[in-house]
Amino acid sequence: MKDWIARLDDFLKMTGNDILTHACKISHQKALKKAQDEYEKYHQQQLQQPTQAKKDFIRLIEQTAGKLKKKKLFSLIRHCAGSSYIAVTSGFG
Repeated sequence: MKDWIARLDDFLKMTGNDILTHACKISHQKALKKAQDEYEKYHQQQLQQPTQAKKDFIRLIEQTAGKLKKKKLFSLIRHCAGSSYIAVTSGFG
């Protein structure tokens, strides 16, 4: 078994990975506490991020707003062009 441990250590050294030399220096309870604390940090970050559904909803709203702006602009141009046309043609009558 010691041969396998030595081979594994050599392999890890060769690949540039650190070798655990301080096994059993931290208690199980401390490890669980650390894991729980790290998970809480991660969870809080995830709660601050919008979900995929919210991202899709925002994108749809922005697309719809863009279409409405284009439609209003086209309608306004058409309305103004129609008024100008009437004003111009009535002067030549």
